[in-house]
Amino acid sequence: MRRREGRAWCAPGPEAKPVLFLLPFLGALVVGHVLDNGPTHAATRTATHAAATHAHHAVNTSPALPPLGMRIVNGDSVDIVDYPFQASIEMRGHHICGAAIIAKNWVVSAKHCFSAPGAADASAYRVRVGSTQRQYGGSLHPVDRIVMYPSDAIVDYDVAVLHVAAPFTYGQTVSSIELAAPSDAVPPAKRKVQVTGYGAIAEAPNSRLSPRLLKADLTTVEHKDCRDFFKEGDSGGPLSENLSGSWKLVGIVSFGLGCGRKGHPGIYANIANHDIRNFIKSVTNV
Repeated sequence: MRRREGRAWCAPGPEAKPVLFLLPFLGALVVGHVLDNGPTHAATRTATHAAATHAHHAVNTSPALPPLGMRIVNGDSVDIVDYPFQASIEMRGHHICGAAIIAKNWVVSAKHCFSAPGAADASAYRVRVGSTQRQYGGSLHPVDRIVMYPSDAIVDYDVAVLHVAAPFTYGQTVSSIELAAPSDAVPPAKRKVQVTGYGAIAEAPNSRLSPRLLKADLTTVEHKDCRDFFKEGDSGGPLSENLSGSWKLVGIVSFGLGCGRKGHPGIYANIANHDIRNFIKSVTNV
């Protein structure tokens, strides 16, 4: 029996194990963050779906993260050496979404980045990897194929994989990240995860993008912190967890409401979801 908290469907009872918060018909991982002072600007954008379904919940322990599109507000500046799986998807020379390297020819990102009419033309995109800087450095790789999860419910399964024509050269600043498997439990309460990206640094619609890579720390919480609204991030970017020095991709930045708002979680595609994991494997063999 499920119950509804505002727009968020949650598994019953705070005593339930975290993995039980993942309802079987959706692939969204819900994460949020707490700020003591609230956002600088009041501009918001409503999530397009009541999609906290198939969700786990988290609260940020530091001021960071953003609204739908690409925002990491007040995030910490980091070096690509520490997050070599981070990628930037560019369209006509401009960063539009984040991504994560999962193989030498593949990155995974958010489906909604490519869902507008005409936006799925692979030839319009390049993937930049190996750079701390958003606009230069590293290497650029033309995209020759975009495969989106075959569902009209974008928020439920907000996942796409992109194939690049020339493979990435792995090294200190470029490498793949391991994917969470269906057998992996969602990170339990009080487990630290991180989101990274080159997104805007404030919630205002015309806020400038960060010139360099940023990260935000998040901490998972229990069911009782399930909320009515959702936090957004640098769309398509990785939500990762460091286990004994090894990174694992647990989510993809998807949808939310507002930016840096106390108690407003965000929605992340859940990589460990069986359907999402099978989709990625069927296309990329990863």
